[in-house]
Amino acid sequence: MNLHTIFTRLIGAILLIGPLVVSASELAVRLQSNQYVLLMRHALAPGYGDPAGYSLQRCETQRTLNAVGKAQAERIGVWLRQQGVIRAQIHSSIWCRCQQTAERLRLGPVTVSPALASFF
Repeated sequence: MNLHTIFTRLIGAILLIGPLVVSASELAVRLQSNQYVLLMRHALAPGYGDPAGYSLQRCETQRTLNAVGKAQAERIGVWLRQQGVIRAQIHSSIWCRCQQTAERLRLGPVTVSPALASFF
């Protein structure tokens, strides 16, 4: 089993267990404090990995959000604002799809943090 499969199964398990642990309103209350974080990978960016010859400095060479992914990120931001999360410290990896997701949340400036980079 490769790392991507393990990661995908782990995230799936967390998503299945998560709703049993905390409701949406409890999550929103917790996110308004500085003691909790919301960890997201990115919205829909179809495909797997990046094309051969990609460059981290050129988004057009990477796998990026499609129209559905852009709308997903925007809806997540709207939902968070409706829950009372108006501003947040946003950190993104160096990958364009992650930065696109972070920016479309519209919760504050995005800080690119290389430590959040993919393990691929």
